[in-house]
Amino acid sequence: MRPASIAFLLTGCIPELPTLDDPCAAFPDPGLYELSVETADRGKRKPLVYVPAGVGPRPLVFMLHGAGQTPRDMEEVSGWNALADQEGFAVVYPGGIGLVGRVWNATDENPFTDADDVAFLDATAALATERLCGAEILASGFSNGGSMVHRWGCESAWPTAIVPTEGGYLIDDCPDAPVSTRIYHGTADATVPYQGASQNGVELPSIAELTAIKLEQNGCDASLPVTSVEGAASCATWPCETPLVVCTLDGWNHRYPGGTNTGGLRFDATADSWAWFE
Repeated sequence: MRPASIAFLLTGCIPELPTLDDPCAAFPDPGLYELSVETADRGKRKPLVYVPAGVGPRPLVFMLHGAGQTPRDMEEVSGWNALADQEGFAVVYPGGIGLVGRVWNATDENPFTDADDVAFLDATAALATERLCGAEILASGFSNGGSMVHRWGCESAWPTAIVPTEGGYLIDDCPDAPVSTRIYHGTADATVPYQGASQNGVELPSIAELTAIKLEQNGCDASLPVTSVEGAASCATWPCETPLVVCTLDGWNHRYPGGTNTGGLRFDATADSWAWFE
């Protein structure tokens, strides 16, 4: 077991990510760390960071939790750490904040938080890139976190690609900022229905409506979809100026469809999204 992991088990504390003289060098103690990020509106926020063995440059994967969850929840269930050990990228698990549990300010209509989460994610990306010899950024998010990566990809140049997973919707318009996008959504999701819904005064589009928005944004030829099937996942792609893939998960409900959470799906969104990104 790695020293950083032993320290966490013995003390319950996650150490601060060290600053190396050469951030591209191998970390002497790979494992899980905290990264202190100063923000203008909410003070210090502390994402979790998983650093694998090996040298940089390191691609960065951001994994955003759903409403009411924690960074630790996604770190434990998503399977990103194990894949990072195999592939050599680092994983960042930021945490939302809010009046009722941990949420992301994915839309200006959010009644639970007015935090400037785009600025927070930008600051986290800048610091993580500096400290980890970071390269491209894949931003993945579950549910409310998926909506947040839509917004981040819309309003920031940091994400190279986004993966809104199981419930993430593009709520605010951003037609001038296309970003490579891979979407996963289950047909049996009762929390954020596949056919759309109204939640807390916010109209959530159906997957068909969301797809139409993204097809236009990403400069796609909507008349030429190509579909591939793996397990319960049916993924459609189009000829696009900026890549777009929309994966429908047959019978899947409101759970993250990857890592340790894929029972009956015969498909792993974590591995699938990384294979697409790399």
